Amino acid sequence: MKNFKIYLVTAVMALLAAGCTKEVENQMPASDDVVFQASLSEDTKAVLKPGATASKVEWVAGDQVGVFAAGNHYQYVADESGATSSLSPVAGSSTADEYYAVYPYDASAVLADGTVTTVLPAVQTAEAGSFSAHLAVAHSTSLSLSFKNVCGLFRVTVAEPEITKVEFMGNAGETVAGKVKVTVADQPSWVPVEGSTTVTLAAAEGETLMETDYYMAVLPQIFDAGVTVTAYYKDGTTKVKEIGDPVTVERNGLIGGSFKAGYWKVETVLGATSGTTADVAGQGLDARLKNPQDIVLASDGSFWITTRGSHGVWRMTTDYTLSKIVNVNDNSLLTNAYLWGADFDSNGLFYIAGKGGISRVYTCDASGNLAEYKINDYTLANTMKVLVDDSDNLYLMVRGSGSGKGAVLKVKDNVVLKTWNLTASKLYEMICFSYDKSKLFVFPQGAGGEIKMIDLTDDSMVTIAGTGTAHTNVATYTDGTPGQPLTATIQQCDGAICAADGTIYFGDIKGTIRTFRPDASGDYSKGTIKTIIGTPYTTVCKDGVAGEATFAYPEGMALAADGKTLFVIDGTTNGTVRKMTFVEE
Repeated sequence: MKNFKIYLVTAVMALLAAGCTKEVENQMPASDDVVFQASLSEDTKAVLKPGATASKVEWVAGDQVGVFAAGNHYQYVADESGATSSLSPVAGSSTADEYYAVYPYDASAVLADGTVTTVLPAVQTAEAGSFSAHLAVAHSTSLSLSFKNVCGLFRVTVAEPEITKVEFMGNAGETVAGKVKVTVADQPSWVPVEGSTTVTLAAAEGETLMETDYYMAVLPQIFDAGVTVTAYYKDGTTKVKEIGDPVTVERNGLIGGSFKAGYWKVETVLGATSGTTADVAGQGLDARLKNPQDIVLASDGSFWITTRGSHGVWRMTTDYTLSKIVNVNDNSLLTNAYLWGADFDSNGLFYIAGKGGISRVYTCDASGNLAEYKINDYTLANTMKVLVDDSDNLYLMVRGSGSGKGAVLKVKDNVVLKTWNLTASKLYEMICFSYDKSKLFVFPQGAGGEIKMIDLTDDSMVTIAGTGTAHTNVATYTDGTPGQPLTATIQQCDGAICAADGTIYFGDIKGTIRTFRPDASGDYSKGTIKTIIGTPYTTVCKDGVAGEATFAYPEGMALAADGKTLFVIDGTTNGTVRKMTFVEE
C-alpha cells in the first residue's frame, strides 16, 4: 500500500521553535560597505538541524537577504554556516535612518508604507529534514535587525519510495502561497496579491523523495474546511488524504498535534444477531444479550452492560466473556425496571437509570446487591441515564412524560441540587460529560434534532449543534458545514462518550457513528460533526472497515482503558457488542 504520513507542525520559523526571532547586529567596517553581523539569539531561519531535544535552525553560507535602505534595495549574503554569520552586500550598500529587510532576497520585492510585497514560492524544492522556502521580515531605526517570521510549516513524513512530489491545499480554496503584501511588525500579517491555492513540495527533476521528513512553508491561517494533501508517485498514480476538520497553521511557534493516516475497523466481539433472544452467558459470539442498552468501563478494565429487555446487569471481561451480575430473576425490585444508562461512582458502586413504569435509580455492587436510590421530593419519569462526577454528584437525564417535560437533574445525598428544565417542545434521550467533566451534553430523542450543552461552571445551557429538525432520510442526513455544528441534522442518540482530546463520539439510531470535535481552542460552538462509520438508513450489523461496516441500531458507548478503543452496543432484540479501533497506516 502506498503510504505517507502527514503532520501539522505549524512552526513558523523562527523555525521549529516557539517564539523564535533572528537577531542581526550591524558593524561599520573600514570600507564603505555596510556589513551586518547576523546572530541567532534563538533558533531561527534557514536550515533545520535535528538535535537531541529539539530541531535547531542555523544559517547556511550563501543565504540571501534583501535590505531596504535610503530608497534602495540591496542584496546581502551569509558568509558562513552556523549559529552566527556575517552578512555582506553583493553590490553596494548605504546607511539610513531606518532599515527594512526580507528573507530570502527577492529582486522584485517592493517596499511601500511599511509593507513588503514579495513571493512565497508555490513550488518548493524538497530538502530532506529541512525546507527550501520561508519568509521573514524585519524593521529597525538602528543598525540591529530582529527578523519576524511570516509563514508556518507543514511537515510531511514520506514512508514509501517512488513519491515525486507532495501537494498541500485548503479545502475551501484558500491562498497558501504566491505573491503577498506583508505588513512588517512584531506580528507580521499578510494579504494576497497574486495568490496560489496550492503549495507543492517537489523532488529534483528525475528524482524521488527519500523516506524521511520534509517541510513546506505555508501562509498562516485557519482552514475551516480542513486541508487535502496529495502524494504523486513515479508511476503516475496518486494518493489523496483529506482532513475535513478545521486546521490551524499558526505564524511562529510550534504547536502539537498530528494528522495520522488510517481507518476505522469494526468487529463484533460479543453476541449475534440471530439465534435465541434470551441472555446467554458465554464467550464472544457464543454469548447472547437480550435488548442490551448501555456499556460502561469498570475500574478493572471490564465492562458492565445493562439490559432493558431482561432487566439485568451483566459483566464482559477483556476476553469478551459474558457473565451475569443480577437480573429480575434474582431480585423482584427489577420487575419492569427497563434498565437504561448507568455509571460508576468513585467507590465502584454502579448507578443505573430505570426507565420502567415506576421510574427509579438503582445501585448495584459487584456481588449483585441491588438497592433503590431514592430522590427526595421529585417524581421521576422515564429516567434515561445516570452520570457521576468526581465528587460523586449524580446527573440524571429525565426524559419526562412528554415533549417539553424533560429535565437534567444534579443530585447529591438523595437531594436535587439543580434542575435544568428542557422546556422546548422536544424530547431528550442521552447525556455525556466532556472529558474534564466541566460540561454536559444533552442529546435528542426522536425528532429533537439538536444537542444542548450545559456549562457546569456557570450552570448555563445553550443549543450547541443541530438544526433543530431531525433528518428523516438519506437526503436530509448531513454533517453540516465544518466549524458550524448548528448546520448538522441529528436524529435520536442513545449513546455518547468523550475522549481525552475532546472528541465526542455519539451514535445515530439510523445506523451511523459520528464525532463532534471542538475547534482548536476547545470551542464546541465552532466544532465539527463528522460521520466516521456506517451508512445512514442502512441499519444492518456488518463488520469491516470504514466505508463497509454498518450498524443496526447503535446504543450505549464506552472507551476502553486505553482511551482509544471504542465499544458500542448495537441492535435491539438480539444485541451485540461491536469494537471500533483506529488502524494507523
